[in-house]
Amino acid sequence: KNYEFKPTERRAPINEVMGATFPALATIIEKVLAFDQGGNDTLNEIVRLGCKCLWCVIHQDVPPYLQDVGVFTRWMSLTYSVIARPVPSTALAPLDADKGSVAAMPFWAAKRVAAKVMNRLFQSYGNPKTVEMHLIAGQNQENEVALARLFHDTFAVKFLELFLQVLSARTQGMLLPDRLLVEMFNFVTTALSLANTWAVLKPAVMPLVTQVLYPMLCHDAQDQELWSEDPQEFIRRSYDVMEDYSSPRVSALSLVSQLCRKRPKACLEACLEFCNQRFAAYEAGPA
Repeated sequence: KNYEFKPTERRAPINEVMGATFPALATIIEKVLAFDQGGNDTLNEIVRLGCKCLWCVIHQDVPPYLQDVGVFTRWMSLTYSVIARPVPSTALAPLDADKGSVAAMPFWAAKRVAAKVMNRLFQSYGNPKTVEMHLIAGQNQENEVALARLFHDTFAVKFLELFLQVLSARTQGMLLPDRLLVEMFNFVTTALSLANTWAVLKPAVMPLVTQVLYPMLCHDAQDQELWSEDPQEFIRRSYDVMEDYSSPRVSALSLVSQLCRKRPKACLEACLEFCNQRFAAYEAGPA
C-alpha cells in the first residue's frame, strides 16, 4: 500500500517484496478458491485482500516481477477465477435490495477489486501500439510492449466475454453492486476501440443497451422516493461531479454515448430506433 502512488523510480523495493511474498499469496488465493464456493465471508475477505495487494502494485504500472509471462498469466487466471465465481445464495439479492449492504459483502468486494484491476490493466496495456508510442525509449520498453501484446492477444477478449456474462445477471433480476458495474462499464467502453474486442462486443451491443443500460438510466423507485422526500438532495446528487466516479448511471450513459460516437454505423441508428420505440410505447399507453 505504501508504494501504490509512488513514481516508478521510487518503486524498486516493491519488486523484491513481491518476489518474496506473491508466490505464497497466489497459492493461498488458489487454495481458497478451490476450497470455498463463496459462502464463507472470512475466506472471501482473504481473496479480497489478495486482489487489493495486486491492485496496489499495478496502480501506476506493472512491476518487473509481474512482467514475467508465467507470473502474469498466473495472476490473470486468479483474477478471472475471482470474477467468474458463481454467486452463492447468501450473496444473491433482488434489484430492489439495499445496495449498501450488498456492496459491503466480502464476496462482492473481492469481485469489485478484481474487476478494478482488469479495468486498469486494459486501459494501460490493452493497445500495444499506444503503449509503444507513449513509452520512453530504453525504459524497459521491450518488456512493456511484450506485456501489452500478451494482454491484447490473450486476455482482453476473455475478460470482455466474462464481464458481459456477469452483466447479463441484471436481466435476470440480480442486483450487482454499483462500483462493480462502474468498473465493468468502463472496461466495455475501452473495448470499443480495439478490433478484436469489438468483434466480440458488436453482436451483444443492442441486448446490452436495451436490457442492461437503458433500465439503469430510467427514473426508478429509489429516485422517486428521494424526489418525494428531498427534491433538493435529488438535484444535488444529479449534478454532483463527485458522484460521477462511483455512479453506474453515469458510466452507463458514458458507454451509450461512446457506442454511438465510436461505432455509429452499428449503434447510432439502432439506439435511435430503440428510443423511438420507447417514445411510441409511452404515447400509446394509458393517459
